[in-house]
Amino acid sequence: MASPFRLVEERLVHQGKVIGLYECDYEAADGTTFTRDIARHPGAVSVVAIADDHTVTMVRQFRAALDADLLEIPAGKIDPTDDSPLTTAKR
Repeated sequence: MASPFRLVEERLVHQGKVIGLYECDYEAADGTTFTRDIARHPGAVSVVAIADDHTVTMVRQFRAALDADLLEIPAGKIDPTDDSPLTTAKR
C-alpha cells in the first residue's frame, strides 16, 4: 500500500558521528505540505537473551539524553562494515 505522503525535499541540518539530522518537507494526498525533523541512523540490533531457567539478561546502560542509567536488553549500533543485523547481534 502506497503512503499518502510524499517526501518533497530534505536538508541536512547536522551530521554527527552516528546520527544525521534532517529537515524534511512532505506533501499529503490533499496537497497540504508540512515539515518534520528527522534523525537518520545506520540501524541497531537488540537481543533478548533467555537462559534455560527463563531469566532474561539485562544490561545497565548510561543514556546521555536522559542523564541516567537504564536497565535494557543488550543492543548495539549496526556497523556499516557488518554484513547483516545477525552479525551485529553476534558481536
